Amino acid sequence: MWRSQTLIVALAACLMAVAPAQAILNNTVTQWEAQAQQAVRSIGIQNQLSNRLYGLVALAQLHAIEKLSTLDPVIAAGGAGHAVLSILFPSNQSAEYDGLLKKQLDAATGGKALTDAQKAGLKAAAALAGDLVRNHTGGASAEYSGFKFGAPGPFVYQLAPGQKYALYPQLGNAKPFVVPQPELSAIVTNTDAAKGPVFKVPPISDYETARKLGANTTDKALGETALFWADGANTSAISGHWLDIAKRVLPSTLSVKDSALFFAKAFTGAWDASIAAWKIKYSTLHWRPVTAFRAGYTGPDGPVAADKEWTGFLTRTPPHPEYPSGHQATVGALLEALVRQLGTDKVEFSIGSEGTPFLPERKYTDLTTPAVEVGDSRLYGGVHFNTSNVDGLIVGRVVASKAWDSPFWNTKAAASAPAKASTPAAKPSAPKAGSPKPSAPKAGASPKPDAAKPAAPTDKPAATKP
Repeated sequence: MWRSQTLIVALAACLMAVAPAQAILNNTVTQWEAQAQQAVRSIGIQNQLSNRLYGLVALAQLHAIEKLSTLDPVIAAGGAGHAVLSILFPSNQSAEYDGLLKKQLDAATGGKALTDAQKAGLKAAAALAGDLVRNHTGGASAEYSGFKFGAPGPFVYQLAPGQKYALYPQLGNAKPFVVPQPELSAIVTNTDAAKGPVFKVPPISDYETARKLGANTTDKALGETALFWADGANTSAISGHWLDIAKRVLPSTLSVKDSALFFAKAFTGAWDASIAAWKIKYSTLHWRPVTAFRAGYTGPDGPVAADKEWTGFLTRTPPHPEYPSGHQATVGALLEALVRQLGTDKVEFSIGSEGTPFLPERKYTDLTTPAVEVGDSRLYGGVHFNTSNVDGLIVGRVVASKAWDSPFWNTKAAASAPAKASTPAAKPSAPKAGSPKPSAPKAGASPKPDAAKPAAPTDKPAATKP
């Protein structure tokens, strides 16, 4: 008897010590986004195109809910999500998408057969989704670019070891969802700091930090951070990683309509930010750390000898120009969307990593800290210089801010008034050697994004545009 009572008390103590599970947003919208994430994992869709996919799913759902206002939002959103993914990935339709839609329809009707009006609405939702997919795929993003590499030389982008092509040189000309191409071009080509950020390639002063921290390190903390946010093969990409964060920090009671609105605004902004980042990448054509360190260069204190054996911790360098970080353009856009939706940067959550299931979840008390940490992870991985991570985050936030405030969203579905505009995060200082956790900008700080902008190397030759 005594043993039984002791066991009960001990069990109760253990249960009390366990933190309550996070309530994760789970509704018709997020269920179709989860299916999109699975497509990204199985096919190997890169971060940039995954932004467009997640945006298409949510925007199609939003349009269906808005235009078919007499139809149950679950039926409208379910039909639209099913249509987007069935059009893009028809091999999954019977095995996965049909079953999910049936469950959602049964939930909406209580298991009863659809009425004629509901059948017509479902068909209309699919038609709207089809129009959206056709309007936002193909075009300039699918055109042959004819890109040619420039002659090897200091600062000039070249293929990294083992690479055979440059990724998406035409993406900068792709069709945006919300922010028009001329506005994106104005953002990335701005030369007046009084009007906004001025984007210039990393200065030579960045190089030594990247050489030391980005090498194939034995520092466990740095390596784990690099792997945690790498989100490479068999994951839903860094965009999917932050989609999962969104599901953990948004209210679990968010309606289907407002969920569609949020994810549409978040991922259309992320796609538009990717376009902006790619405009910069293929106009600056800046070399990757592995190219720089194996070739040698002239540093602030004189020539730096070539290190033919230098290898980054992440042995696979992304096959596109270095500046700015594509990871951070996406993260900056999604960070901006979440802060605008929640009205604050302060929110407690924990998140794991698809690519490193053997690592424990990481806990955060705000959104900016993990956003900056993603950039640090690219430095520790040896694929970026620090300025590229900082500026990538700024690109994402600036474009996402324009997308969020666009009159494009002045629709009946815009049920939630947007929060006050936030200012892109300040540039964090370069991480110090041996420090796995560089300090993040303080939440709520609003320094100008162009402040203390590093200058480009003065000996950098003019880049050859593709």
